[in-house]
Amino acid sequence: MSVNEEKNKKAMTTETNHTADHRSPDFQHQQAVHQPQAVRTRKVRSDKGKKYGPRKPRKTPSPVPLGIGQVGLPLSGTHGQGHMLVLSAEDVADVLAISDNGKKLYVITRGGGTTVGVSFRDTTCFVWSKYNGKNPLATLERFLASETHGGRVIRHKDGNPFNLTRENLEIEVKAKKSRHPIDWDKAVSERKHRMGFTKQEAA
Repeated sequence: MSVNEEKNKKAMTTETNHTADHRSPDFQHQQAVHQPQAVRTRKVRSDKGKKYGPRKPRKTPSPVPLGIGQVGLPLSGTHGQGHMLVLSAEDVADVLAISDNGKKLYVITRGGGTTVGVSFRDTTCFVWSKYNGKNPLATLERFLASETHGGRVIRHKDGNPFNLTRENLEIEVKAKKSRHPIDWDKAVSERKHRMGFTKQEAA
């Protein structure tokens, strides 16, 4: 081996070792320790220290006749303000009874705000939503249709989540991707039975 070849070989070996040292975890850890870390400051809230006082109680909405067989309930809250819940006249009494005269009706946004639904809070929520959490909510569509099966979804024919009239609701079976009308006589009978049974159980 010539002298030039030996020099080239040594140079390549030194370069390889140098590169390996830079890639080793010990070398990277030493570099991280010696490099100063950027100081992250938290943005101060504009309302910091502001006193809001007690929460204002919700008011009972006054039913508004909208037409033949339809009644509207004005909604309140962050997402419900300015919206009107439309119900069939036959269902208004049950909706008011299950939601503390409409004071516990909530407009809930889902999917990052892409979908909206009206829910209620009551001692019977676990029947309709199968949820036993601290603050359970159940959708009003399931209550009206007395539908507790998780594989069935209540759909709005006109796409309006605030139109809960009987003519606008139908059941979709997700497994079969089919839609069916609601048997309202059966739904009302089961709804009232469950309302009475669960309220006695809660008491």
